[in-house]
Amino acid sequence: MSVKAGVVRTWIALLSCAACGPSPEDPAWFRLALEFDPSDLNPESRSPLITEGGRLYELTTNDEGQWLSTTVKAEDWGAESEPGEWTAPVEAYGRHVADHGPTHCRLESERTTYTFFSRLDELAAEEFAVGSFRLQADGIRLRLEPGVRPPTCNLLVYAGRGHREDGAWRVNGRRFSGEALALWPGESFQCEVDVPPGSVLRFATCVESALRKNVSRRETVFRVVAAGEPVFEYTEDRIEETCFRWHSVPLSAGRQQLRFSVEGRFAYTGFFSAVVGPADVGTYGDRPWGATRPDIVVFLADTFRADNMASYGGEHDVTPNLDRFAANNLVFERAWSVGTYTLPAHASMFSGVFPHQVGIVGTGRALPSPMVTVAEHLAAHGYRTGAITDSVVVTQRYGFDQGFQWFEELKNSELNGMDSTIERCRAFLDADDGRPVFLFVQTYRTHLPYRVSEETRQLYGDRLDLSVSYQSIHDEYIPLRSMPDPRPDQIQRMAQLAGKLRNHYLGGVVDLDRGFEVFRQDLEDRRILEEGYLLFTSDHGEAFGEHGFVFHTDAVFEELARIPLVIAGPGIDQVVVTESASLVDIAPTLTEMAGLDPLTEWLGRSLLSVKEDRPVFVFECQRPLDSTLAMIEANHKVISFDKVEEMKRHGLIAAFNLNRDPHERRIRSEAPWAQDVFNRLAPLAEPLLLPILDPEYAELDLEKLEELEAMGYGGDD
Repeated sequence: MSVKAGVVRTWIALLSCAACGPSPEDPAWFRLALEFDPSDLNPESRSPLITEGGRLYELTTNDEGQWLSTTVKAEDWGAESEPGEWTAPVEAYGRHVADHGPTHCRLESERTTYTFFSRLDELAAEEFAVGSFRLQADGIRLRLEPGVRPPTCNLLVYAGRGHREDGAWRVNGRRFSGEALALWPGESFQCEVDVPPGSVLRFATCVESALRKNVSRRETVFRVVAAGEPVFEYTEDRIEETCFRWHSVPLSAGRQQLRFSVEGRFAYTGFFSAVVGPADVGTYGDRPWGATRPDIVVFLADTFRADNMASYGGEHDVTPNLDRFAANNLVFERAWSVGTYTLPAHASMFSGVFPHQVGIVGTGRALPSPMVTVAEHLAAHGYRTGAITDSVVVTQRYGFDQGFQWFEELKNSELNGMDSTIERCRAFLDADDGRPVFLFVQTYRTHLPYRVSEETRQLYGDRLDLSVSYQSIHDEYIPLRSMPDPRPDQIQRMAQLAGKLRNHYLGGVVDLDRGFEVFRQDLEDRRILEEGYLLFTSDHGEAFGEHGFVFHTDAVFEELARIPLVIAGPGIDQVVVTESASLVDIAPTLTEMAGLDPLTEWLGRSLLSVKEDRPVFVFECQRPLDSTLAMIEANHKVISFDKVEEMKRHGLIAAFNLNRDPHERRIRSEAPWAQDVFNRLAPLAEPLLLPILDPEYAELDLEKLEELEAMGYGGDD
C-alpha cells in the first residue's frame, strides 16, 4: 500500500500535460499552509469568551493542546429527578469533542477527576456510573452518590488548533476543514514569500462560533500586511455558526514578509486555502499559459435509484434534465455501487479499494488516514481540490476530507433544497486561482426524510398523489414493519404505504433533477465543460417494498445496488456502455481524466478505457453475521454472506438471472450455472473481505449521532 508522502513541494508548477516537464513560463502557486507553524504565532491580545449569561471561558494550553476552560460553580448545579444526578449549563462546542474519548472533555474538582460517559457507552448498554459525567444538548450531567452535592468544578473542552497533513497545516471545524493559517483573535503569523511579478494572494476568511449560543455582536477583523504596508482588511459582522468569504489581494513582486492577524470576539478563525499565484488566470478552459490538466467535477446524488431516469428504464418522467444529459454523453448501462448505504460507497470511491478492506463494517468506522485518496493524488499533482457535501456521513468525521484543500459540510437545516449547495459551489469556483479544479459535490436531496418543494407539488402533486404528508405515511408504516407476524391485510397496507413513500421520494427526484440542471448550466457558463469532465452518479438506491423492506442499508438487491453513471467530457460522444461498472472504478477513472497513472493498490479500472466485462461485487457491510454479498458476472448474480467464515459455512444462498428476471423475483439457486458462478467468484471475493490496514473509528459526538438518527442511520452500531 502506498504511504502518504512526508514532504510536499512548496512551489507547485502546473504541467501542461503528463508527459511534459516544467518550463520557465509555467505558472506556480505557493500554498502558505505549508509554511504555517503554531509555534511561530505571536499572541497579542487574546480575548476571553463570555456568554450572554455571563459564563467566562478562557483558552488554556498544556502539553496536550489548547482547551476552553470554565468554572462550574457549586451553585450552578441543579438536581434532576433521578437521585444522585445533577445538571449544569455548558455552551462550549470545542473541536472534535469526541463522545467516546475522555481526552476531549474533562471535568475536575479539587479532589476528583470525573469519568467521561459517552453516547457510545450508552448505546453499548454501559451503566451511567457514579462519578461519571456526560454531555447533553443543554449542558452536562453528573452522577454522584445520592445525597452528595456536586462541588465547584473546572470543565475543559478540547479546542485543538489543527494538525499537519501531507506537509500542510490543516484545521477541522464542525462544518468545514481544510488547509489553513489557524489564528485565533488576538494572534498574528508572519512568513516570507518570493512573489513573482503579477501575483495575488487568494484565501477564505472563516469564523466559527466556539459556543452553542452567540456570545456577543462584536465584529471579527482580518488583516494582511505585506512588506510593512496594509494590503487587506475585512470585517466579518455576521453572527452565524460558521461563515466564510473568499478574497483576492494583489501583491508587489519580490521577496516580501506577509503578516496575517485576526482581532475581535473569540471564535475559531483562520485564513483558509491561502495561495500566492498568478493574478491573470484567464477563465476555466482558457488559461493564458495554454493547455493544462482538465477540470474535473463529480456530482453525486445520494440515494438515487438508476431507474429514476428514463435512460435506465424509468417510467415516471421525472428527470428530463438528467435524461437529456445522458442522451448526449457516456452512459454506463450496468453500473453498481459497492455497498447499500452512504459510508461504504464513499469509502470505496475515495480510496479505490472495497469497503471491508478499509474496515467499513458499520456506521461507526471511518476511512483510515493512511489511505491515499483520489483527492490527495490529484492535489499532489497540482489540483485545487474542494468538496461541498450535505454533511451527516460525507464528513471529516468519517475521513472523507482527506486531500481536499477546502471541505464544507452544509447543515441539516439547508437540506430542503439545493440552493445552498449551488451557492457554495459557485463561491468555490469564483475563487479560481488558475489551478485545475477537482470539485466533489454530494447532496441528500433524494434521501429520507423525503422533501418536496412547493414548485414540484404544484407541477407533480396530482400525478404523484402528494396530498398526504411524508411524515404521516412514515409514522403509519414503521409500526406495521415492526410487527413480528403481520396479517395479510397489514402486509397489503404496508405495500400501499411503500408506494406512497416512493411518490414522495420521486418528488425529491424532480427537485434534484431541476437542481442538477442549474448546476450543470453554471459549469457550462464558466466554460468548465469545454475541456473538463462532469461525472454524475449515486452511491446507492432506495427500496420501496420490492423485497419486503423500505429505505436502504439492507440486503444487496438491485433496487439498492444499481446506480446511474454518466460521464461528459472532451471527445466524449453519446455511447451506451454495456460492460459492467462499479464505484470502485471512480478513482482510476478520475486519474485518467487528469492524465495521471492510478495508484498501484487501487482495484478498479478506468471507465474511459473499458474493453471487456469483469465481475462486480456489492457488500452490505452492516450486520455482524447475516450481512450479505452480491457477486455479479454478466447477467448472473449470486448472493452469499459478506464475512469469510459465513460465506464458507453457508455458501450460495440465492441466485438470479438479471437478464430474464431484472427485479429478482425468482430465486435460481438450483440452476446449473448458479453454483458454478459462485465457485469461481467466491475465491475472488474472499480477499476483498479482509482489512488491509487497521480500522479507524469515527469521532461521533452527540450532535453527529442525532444527525445520523434523523437521516435513518440510528441503531446500535
